[in-house]
Amino acid sequence: MFTVRRSIDIDAGHRVPYHNSKCKYLHGHRWKIVACVSAPELVPEDPDESDSGMVLDYGTIKTVLMDKIHDRFDHRMILWEKDPLLYYREGTGPTMPLLSTELLTNFDKVFGDASWLQQVPCIPTSEGLAEYWAGLIAPELSSAEFTLQSLEVWETPNGVATWVAPRIINIRLDLEK
Repeated sequence: MFTVRRSIDIDAGHRVPYHNSKCKYLHGHRWKIVACVSAPELVPEDPDESDSGMVLDYGTIKTVLMDKIHDRFDHRMILWEKDPLLYYREGTGPTMPLLSTELLTNFDKVFGDASWLQQVPCIPTSEGLAEYWAGLIAPELSSAEFTLQSLEVWETPNGVATWVAPRIINIRLDLEK
């Protein structure tokens, strides 16, 4: 089995709504995202195959990471689609004292448009984002020849969450029996 890893960085904000410490407030990180792609064998030598001798060209992995993650989430605020701040903004939920009323009622005027916000279907912890982003990139980084094995999301230089493809987990569990 062969494995290659390619990383990108994004700068983005988020919050963890129900957290008991300062993570419940809006804040940002330099996120490092690392995709790990594996294959049982390398692409055979062929003058017509630019991937000859590789699992998958690093440039291909980078393109997928940039298109699916970087271009959508870099320099954005990532909020859970059920975050109480969003409901307050829409006027359908309780008042939250995290942002001023003026800012909440004038989001688009303050930021120019709504593209600064990316809503996700999970609480945007590094674990939740690892699973969500893996779902975005897996279709393009999996084939009969190679597969997305894992996705690491580094929230800080000391904190990382890793999503591991279920198939890989099952293989490892079978080997342990």
